[in-house]
Amino acid sequence: MIATFVEDLCRQASLELRLDDSEAMGREEPVVLGDVSVEVLHQELNDSLLVLAEMGRATADEPARVYEQLLSLQYLLWHEPGIRFGYRDDSGSVMLMLGVPLRDDMNGEWLARALRGMAGQVTQWRATLLAGMFAWAGTAGGDRRRDADRAPHAAMV
Repeated sequence: MIATFVEDLCRQASLELRLDDSEAMGREEPVVLGDVSVEVLHQELNDSLLVLAEMGRATADEPARVYEQLLSLQYLLWHEPGIRFGYRDDSGSVMLMLGVPLRDDMNGEWLARALRGMAGQVTQWRATLLAGMFAWAGTAGGDRRRDADRAPHAAMV
């Protein structure tokens, strides 16, 4: 029953976001908003969603500086307890993560707004506080880097 609710929620959000494949997000597949890969995962055991936005792979000469900056950002977001950063072993990417308990009043408009907001925040940080520190997959194909060349997908930092 929860899986059906989440699939419907993701379908509604996909329609709100005008995605080509309105079913992909409900299958827990990444979708791209602007140049940010986002995805929604759910866990039936504790009735929650995990919303992910890919920041990219750390490319700085000093990776410790990148993670120090991320922890500083996380500290500044203390008032948003569901937001944290994660690391995805399979791709080496850092993720912005939002953990949310499922509620009956959630709808596609809410999820679409959350996904847009996270993608917008990642885009802003890539261009400002984290400029030159990350690479991510470009939508036009191939890896790109901001301020050099740019690449791509989370565990807790």
